[in-house]
Amino acid sequence: MKKCLLISVGELILKGRNRSIFENTLIKKIKETAEKTGSYEFKKYRARYAVIAKTDDANFQELTSRVRDIFGITVIFQGYIASKDMASIKRCVLKVAEKNSTFKIRSKRHDKSYPIKSPDLNREIGEFVLSEVPGTIVDVHNPEQVINIEIYENSVIVFTEAARGMGGLPYGTAGRVVSLFSGGIDSPVASWMMMKRGCEIIPVHFHTPPYTGEGSLLKVKDLIKHLAAFAGKPIVSYFVNFTSVQLAVKKCVPDKYVTVVSRRFMGRIAEEIARLENAKGIVTGEALAQVASQTLENMLCVDGVFGLTILRPLVGLDKEEIVKKARYIGTYDISIRKEVDCCHLFVPKRPETKANIADVCNAEKKVFEQLGTDWKYDCSVEKIG
Repeated sequence: MKKCLLISVGELILKGRNRSIFENTLIKKIKETAEKTGSYEFKKYRARYAVIAKTDDANFQELTSRVRDIFGITVIFQGYIASKDMASIKRCVLKVAEKNSTFKIRSKRHDKSYPIKSPDLNREIGEFVLSEVPGTIVDVHNPEQVINIEIYENSVIVFTEAARGMGGLPYGTAGRVVSLFSGGIDSPVASWMMMKRGCEIIPVHFHTPPYTGEGSLLKVKDLIKHLAAFAGKPIVSYFVNFTSVQLAVKKCVPDKYVTVVSRRFMGRIAEEIARLENAKGIVTGEALAQVASQTLENMLCVDGVFGLTILRPLVGLDKEEIVKKARYIGTYDISIRKEVDCCHLFVPKRPETKANIADVCNAEKKVFEQLGTDWKYDCSVEKIG
């Protein structure tokens, strides 16, 4: 009898000929994570993956907490792998059955040659639990614990649910995207949602020294470091000095268009970085009509500078839903730290909600003239995680 984690995946099983790409990436991440906590062997049981302890002192609580953050995993079970004789099955059941709880037995014969049919096995093991585990009651409709028994050709696995995974697709299987990363509540959530869909993110943060200080940068780096735990590796991040552009925009552009024109310049820089990094899309934390710059008209005006796909995973969410997601993924407390970012420093008093693209382009020409033909943006690149 060996202790194990049994890992279920979601939509990976729906993949066709390229399924092995997703599976191999996921298995590699599971192995890398497991090997940080102990010594394990790995086996595949149909659509599930087993992480099997080589020693009796394996810390499965720590392993479960680590594995649950890997994208692509839907459910994590803890249990035991043993031989197929009834005595071994019952020993495993005693290991997982909880005292003073309602329960249900759910068995499945992947090996159809096994002599005991599933309903009969359910009945025999159920009677065994009632007689051997104090305070247990059968409840087939809404049990507190489901004890699963799966029969394979060479072994049996007895397991119960331990944790829910993040779901989605393995990180990096959907390609690279640049994420416009402000350090507020929205952009880390948007980045995380694209990570969940398998995208490798490249955060691009715009700062305006000396108007923004080291505290603002540290906050952004802490957010990226937190997301790197989900990625399972350091995240390449760009920090763009935006001061010269911001001052030129403030000087040359009518106040109501300052935000839109600033975002267009950010977009151009982000796209240049995206092409440098072979990224196929730009992620923003915009939610429709949340603020003045996020109306349909203004988003359309900003989109005009992009040649790549614009991804807005939060576009249909309200602020309460975004905050709930930020709390769930653990970025909220970092995001609300009081620091000044470049967007808030130059916010117009009465921003335009329906920008006219011709007016914006005319104002933008003056900014280019102010910056000069030899203007280049300065940035630093760091691996954070």
